[in-house]
Amino acid sequence: MSDAQNMPELPAGIDWNAFRLVAVDLDGTAAGPDGRVSPEGLQALQAAEQAGLHPVIVTGRALPAAMGVWLRAGLTRPVIACGGAVIAWPSAGRPLWERPLAPQVVDRALELARQLDLIPFLYGAGAIVTGRRHPWRDRLAHLNEIPIPVIAEDPAAAAGLAAWERGRVFKVVLAGEPQAADAARPAVERGLEGLPAAVVATLPGLLEIIRPDATKEAALAELCRLLGTVREQVIAIGDGENDLGMIRWAGLGVAVANARPEVRAAARLVISHHAEEGVARFLRAVVAARRRQA
Repeated sequence: MSDAQNMPELPAGIDWNAFRLVAVDLDGTAAGPDGRVSPEGLQALQAAEQAGLHPVIVTGRALPAAMGVWLRAGLTRPVIACGGAVIAWPSAGRPLWERPLAPQVVDRALELARQLDLIPFLYGAGAIVTGRRHPWRDRLAHLNEIPIPVIAEDPAAAAGLAAWERGRVFKVVLAGEPQAADAARPAVERGLEGLPAAVVATLPGLLEIIRPDATKEAALAELCRLLGTVREQVIAIGDGENDLGMIRWAGLGVAVANARPEVRAAARLVISHHAEEGVARFLRAVVAARRRQA
């Protein structure tokens, strides 16, 4: 199949050269079912970068995973990690924006994990720890490209987990079987009432606890302010509940075919499934359209 045949047909009436940034989610979007951005995907990100449509990685993963894609694709703009709690310019070696959870939120999340028999994962800027051994530990280590140590497997030593990076935890992930996590969400939301926290579902089996002002759209808006870019110049691509805000916020919201129904409904454009390189195909089509319109 030729490149032209492998690219989607773009909607008419859009000036593709008006866009300056493309915000790209990883899990379920740019990353394939194996959790990795393929060589084809990396090449498409680099082609967009070279064409002046600068990709911004916007992910719930920890900073090392976002930086890994940034390096492999040869990108130049900052990355957004931990679901919007961290903005960092990998070449600068320090965050530009941080929105950590209040310590009392972390304490309450750990208490809820014990009550609901969920596995807690605490995300710092460059590290993740957990309190129990579980298959999710291996999967999240794979996705985030870092080992995840077990801090306090013995419940009697749980204070050690609560004390880790006190005041520097950017999100807490509660993990379990998908049905168990879904069933636990109302109890988690009730348990956090009155605290500065929000709950979002990401991958099946994961509940993420973040600051209400540490969303992907809030971080993207702040990054645009720092770069002197307006929202009309931004394309946002995603699939999950935590992508919904940035898809609504951006000048052009795009959903992959495997996105949640409410995300597809909010998007102006729906592209191919993430297992079919939907993001790579879309970016190649946009780069080609920019050349034609130049």
